[in-house]
Amino acid sequence: MSSKILILGATGLLGRHVVKVLKSQNPVLAGRTKPANVKDQEWRTVDLLKRTGFEAALSDIDTVVHLASATQGFDARVDVDGTADLLRVAREKGVKHFLYVSIVGIDRVPIKYYKIKLETEKLIKESGVPFTIFRATQFHEFVDMVLKRALAFPLGFGLRGARVQPVETGAVAREIETLIKRGPQNDTIELGGPQVYSFADLARTWLAAQKRRKFMLPIPEIFFGKAGAPLTAGALTTNRTAPDSIPWEAWLQKTYK
Repeated sequence: MSSKILILGATGLLGRHVVKVLKSQNPVLAGRTKPANVKDQEWRTVDLLKRTGFEAALSDIDTVVHLASATQGFDARVDVDGTADLLRVAREKGVKHFLYVSIVGIDRVPIKYYKIKLETEKLIKESGVPFTIFRATQFHEFVDMVLKRALAFPLGFGLRGARVQPVETGAVAREIETLIKRGPQNDTIELGGPQVYSFADLARTWLAAQKRRKFMLPIPEIFFGKAGAPLTAGALTTNRTAPDSIPWEAWLQKTYK
């Protein structure tokens, strides 16, 4: 008998890729608001902030893929408190695998959002529910967004020496499919893109793809507080790379052709 999969956060960037990769397995989609284009797939409404819909959402579910997060307001009530209640119901319902997607380096870079994610990981490890914590590096789309903001003015700004390892969102989704097949690891698995770049290199290639030029002002790490040194030391990188990930330059060519 096949395992019934619930994708929480199915409408987000990664969620859409995971839904596509797992389509043949007819996953159950879940999130706060059902989008109009979800018509031929089962949808279950879950609100982590209000902590509603958990009982119905986890009924008859074997595997939970938890992708939901308060990425805008960095709200621990969503990530920590909501996940704590979700885990309690998952344990009661006998969920066999709780797969949580996190970020490489959250235990090394002391910023608010990473601290929230790290606390959520701790809850999962102590929940008694079989789990896999899957940490990925920054998606190409996220790096693109950061560069748009950093280079929005006549003079570009960036952390001098910061090291980033962009990964294709689709490659992360495919790894999630592999981890589901393997079952709970009760451990933390990491995945990053095929190459590590300095922020300056990312900015240079990003501008070149758009046939633009801009003077970059490197900002010393001291201005980034306690996060500066880990970022320049490679805290957001990992030795485990995705061989099938589209490289950053290829993604740029496809996006800005």
